[in-house]
Amino acid sequence: MSQIKPLILPVETQVREFDAKLLLACVAAERGMPTYIGFQNRIRDKITSLPPGIFIAKGFASKKAKIMGILTGLGHEIYAWDEEGLVHHPAPVYHDRRLSKKSLEYLSGLFAWGDDYKEMVEAFPEYDGTPIYCTGNPRADLLRPDVRSFYDSTVAQIRDRLGGFILLNSSFGTSNLATGNPTERQKGTAASVRDTKTWWQGQLAYRVDLFELYRDMTGKLAARFPDKKFVVRPHPAESLETWREFAAPFPNLSIEHEGNVAPWLMACDLMIHNGCQTGIEGALLGTPVVAYQPIRSELYDRPLPNAVSHQCDTLEQLYDRVDAILQGNAPATDPAAVMTVLADYLVQEKDRLSADHIVDILQEIAERNTGGMAPSAGARYSAWCAAELRGLGKWLRSFRSNDIYSNWHQRQQFPELELAEVDEKIARFKNVLGRFKDVKVTVVQKDIFLVSQ
Repeated sequence: MSQIKPLILPVETQVREFDAKLLLACVAAERGMPTYIGFQNRIRDKITSLPPGIFIAKGFASKKAKIMGILTGLGHEIYAWDEEGLVHHPAPVYHDRRLSKKSLEYLSGLFAWGDDYKEMVEAFPEYDGTPIYCTGNPRADLLRPDVRSFYDSTVAQIRDRLGGFILLNSSFGTSNLATGNPTERQKGTAASVRDTKTWWQGQLAYRVDLFELYRDMTGKLAARFPDKKFVVRPHPAESLETWREFAAPFPNLSIEHEGNVAPWLMACDLMIHNGCQTGIEGALLGTPVVAYQPIRSELYDRPLPNAVSHQCDTLEQLYDRVDAILQGNAPATDPAAVMTVLADYLVQEKDRLSADHIVDILQEIAERNTGGMAPSAGARYSAWCAAELRGLGKWLRSFRSNDIYSNWHQRQQFPELELAEVDEKIARFKNVLGRFKDVKVTVVQKDIFLVSQ
């Protein structure tokens, strides 16, 4: 058997990804595979200080090819999954913006949410046969009946603080962007999704209009039910200040963005969204989920989350539906029926976590791996220099106020995380699953942790 390589799990957005990847880290460590987990930007900037391992990339668009080349030169083996792979853009648009022949060449394999995603990647005109494994995703593991009690204490804290409330999930990262004003970009319309440049322009215009309608609905709903608390949870890429300014006149409306969305979905009385993946997550948890669709578009709508939700086109329909749910007069959400709708989109095995499935595959590949050709000393040195230069460039950009690498934006993506918090999360996984007895966590450096036996 080849020497065991460590697993490296970069996290771009803490509230969305960290808990799921920590579960995967625990499964890997339980199997003897030490795992580095932490903020994606910090891991990339400090990659020369980590041992060569199995790097799980978040995406594989053309802009990822440069860092993938560096990782390969440093001796890392790269696998990937796409956090956006469950609710994705139409295939031609996805192929144009999120797939790249060059990036695929660096990958040893892809982990797919389900058959739909696998088939879409295989339809990419430049698909090179990179192995695709339908494993589901650890984010879905957290929603399983046998795992979701991981969040029980957090749910209790939310309910103690807020009581009953209605959750409004905002998914307008392109039209309410934290680092810019996309409404100033050129607008346009598309005849079909194959005209991808025009499609993006038209989609932006549509999402800008939809954001204004969604925000208008939020205020009117808060005014319609003045005795009910409302919580808006913006997308991690959105401007929080835009929402805070909007919420100021409404005493029963607050803006929250801390922690994973799952306990908020479990704590609320119902959730309202438009085309947001959290609509699927809420439905899987059995939470009443409503899709507000004041405008519709066959080109730009994200149909899957809306398909597992109560659908309302007008404010009056929404008022009636909210009132019916609050009064207990609406049909309950049936997670089994939801899974039937999602059958082609999401793998969720009855007796095995997706995290276990992923580690099974990695270990099986490692056992039959003959070692391969390691990068030459020259290639390693070139990659080391490129990584250090890249890290310096990103550090210089951190001083810009309106840059995705600015310090404030990075802290919005990945708030500072203490060792005690990570240790407490692992303790909860141990308690819920009855596993990971010998798993521990240590700090490697700021925002990077090692989970091991």
